[in-house]
This record gives sequence, structure tokens and C-alpha cells, in this order.
Amino acid sequence: MSHEVETMCYTKLSERDVPWHGLGVPIPRLMTSDEALEYSGCAFRVKPMQAYFEIEDGVFDIVPATVVNVRETDNRVLGVVSDRYKIVQNVDAFAFVNHLVGKKKEDAHITTAGVLFGGRRIFLCAEMKAVTVLGDTIDPYIVFTNSHDGSTAVTAAITPIRVVCNNTLTMAIDGAKRIWSTHHTGDIEAKIEEAKETLTLYQKYMKEFPNEANKMVESELTKDVIEEFLTELFPIPEDAGKQTLGNIERKKNTLMAIYETEENIAQFQGTSWGMWNSVAAFTAHVKPIKETAGYRERLFADMVDGEGGAALVANAQKILAKVC
Repeated sequence: MSHEVETMCYTKLSERDVPWHGLGVPIPRLMTSDEALEYSGCAFRVKPMQAYFEIEDGVFDIVPATVVNVRETDNRVLGVVSDRYKIVQNVDAFAFVNHLVGKKKEDAHITTAGVLFGGRRIFLCAEMKAVTVLGDTIDPYIVFTNSHDGSTAVTAAITPIRVVCNNTLTMAIDGAKRIWSTHHTGDIEAKIEEAKETLTLYQKYMKEFPNEANKMVESELTKDVIEEFLTELFPIPEDAGKQTLGNIERKKNTLMAIYETEENIAQFQGTSWGMWNSVAAFTAHVKPIKETAGYRERLFADMVDGEGGAALVANAQKILAKVC
């Protein structure tokens, strides 16, 4: 299968520290953000170029209010955007990460960085200090992304991982953001302040995370409630044909198989926490019926953006809160 990871590096301190498909350059020590960007291939610059269209053979005119973002290293077109679009260079977008992780490497460190989708998007992951929730170890990450095709702003997202089953628990918490956009600033003092703000948002989110988990594990699920939940999670379109109905039934059966048989989830059977973790496992580990190239990379991007599988997990949380 072809991948949409162009280049990547990762910190490898043990055999467990291998991301994704095992792609990329392993670095046998902790990295600064500057080192991660360099080793991962993210340290390229982007330049705006004027867009032209051909009126007739050999005669060109300028495309109004439009520029083309081009990677300087190989002149690859990364995106066609408005002339009001402001390029944020990768090195600037992530410069404040060093101030975020600081010097206490036991509390936080950079684990992975890479280039996705032909340079249109880059990412950098910082692993924060582990926490314990309902007896399980949760590794919180802050994932930073930057894009050059106009699809996203410079974005930071909290992505807690339940270590025992490697499930991403993208929980919605009232009054605490999981995803937020950051703004590039030119002077170092402003970057430090921005890092402090990011860290404050992270701390608030992770402080509330165990409280939400405790609420969910105390929320009882009956057979009738489970049926109501599945019906709302996988709604049947009015014009659904036989194939669509079959696909929906397969999704329900697959999810219930995870809920009833997955060893690390079975202990929470009969609770919203168990069902919600089953949905997280379903979105992260169950391959689509038709597996396409790069689907894991898109799954990762959706997790950061709160779309796709991450949106299904968020919707499951809302439904469980309503039906229980």
C-alpha cells in the first residue's frame, strides 16, 4: 500500500516507540522542535507565486486575487489560495514548542514529526506527562499541525491515548478546549506567552478528563439503551438501499463485537465508558470496507481536526450522555 507520509522522524527510546507504519528516521534520543523539523524534512520554506492562465497560444494573463504556494526546495505546488492568505513558515509555526516542553524532559518531549500529503501539511507531536484514569495509563499528546493549501490554520490539538489498547480518546469537555488555533508571532517573548497559553489550555483539559471518565463509568447501559444508541450513532438514510443497510448492520455488529469481546474494554461492559471506548477502538483500528492509499494518514488528520472518526467518537459521547 502506498502511503501519504512523505518524510518522518520519531524519537525511539524503546521498541514501543514506533509510529504508524514504522516509517521514518528513528532518533535514539530526545529532540528539540528545531531538530525534529530538520530530521523529519519539515524545515522547508514556502513562497507565494503569481498565478497565470493562458488566453490563447503563448498569451497569458494574471489570475486575479490568487497566488500559488510553492515549496522552495523542489518547486512543488502545495496549494492555490487567495492573495490575502498569509504563509506561516513551518519553522515559525512550531518555534514556540520548545518553550512549551521546556527543559523538564521527564514531563514532556517531542515524539514524532513529519510531512504529509506531498508537503501540503506537516505535524509535530509532543508527549506530555502520563496520567492515570480509571486504573489505566493515559498518555496525553499535543499535536501541532501547519498547512500550506488553505485547509487549516496553525492548529494544536490534545489527543489522549489509552496506552493499554492504543485508543485515541478525543473527549469533548464543557469549558475546556481540545482543539485550538495558534497565531504566529515574530518575537520570542510573544512565543513564550503563546506557549504558556497553550499549556494552560492543556492543563485545564486534562484536569477535567478524569472527572468526565468517572461520570461515564458510573452511567449504566441496558440492552434497550444500547439499541437506541446504535440506532442514533448509525442512522439509516431515507433512501437507503440494500447495500447501505448491509454496511450499517456490519458497523453495528463490529462495534458490538469490540464492546463484548475486547479484553481491555470488557471490564467496563454495561457502562457508557465501555461503549465509548469501543467506538474509539472502532474508529482507530477497524479498516474500512474499501481500504484506500493513505487512509491512516487521513485518519490522523481527522483526529487532529475533529473530523471523520474523531467526529464519530464525539457524537457517541453526546448520544450516550442523552440516552443514559
